[in-house]
Amino acid sequence: MTPDATVNVSLGPGVVVHGAADLALARESWRALGPAAGGLTLGLFSARAAGCFMGPLWWAALVAQPPARPDPHGGGATEDWLDCGAAPGRAMQALRLGLPRLILAGCGAQRAAVLDRAAPLGARIVQQRPACLDLAAPGAPRALAAWLAGGWRRACDDIGSGLG
Repeated sequence: MTPDATVNVSLGPGVVVHGAADLALARESWRALGPAAGGLTLGLFSARAAGCFMGPLWWAALVAQPPARPDPHGGGATEDWLDCGAAPGRAMQALRLGLPRLILAGCGAQRAAVLDRAAPLGARIVQQRPACLDLAAPGAPRALAAWLAGGWRRACDDIGSGLG
């Protein structure tokens, strides 16, 4: 468990997906990089607070869909992250559904209860997401390949230097 931290951006790029088409596009684009992905893991993130307005069950069903084509190189690893906003009840529901990676804003006794519940499950709860390409943004699907090929590193460097 990684409480009260940002998702480790060294895992690889992050992409915000809003449905099955976005998920398929992100997975296929990541798979197409093959060995060029360098063994990194693609972070697939829900929209901000999607756990509140779509619900954890929706996310669980979405990310359970198998990739259209498996990666012949054995790469293409992904991690899915559900953003529960500041709703600890939704985070608890997500944990009961077996979702192991959550974003939960806020602090206090309710957050502490979620962290306590997550610990024995090996779930990871963080407060913030890394720099992500949101596939709902204008032009984002066209920019996806460049983002996955290294654009995400520049965005993380800019944020780290105060420019992002």
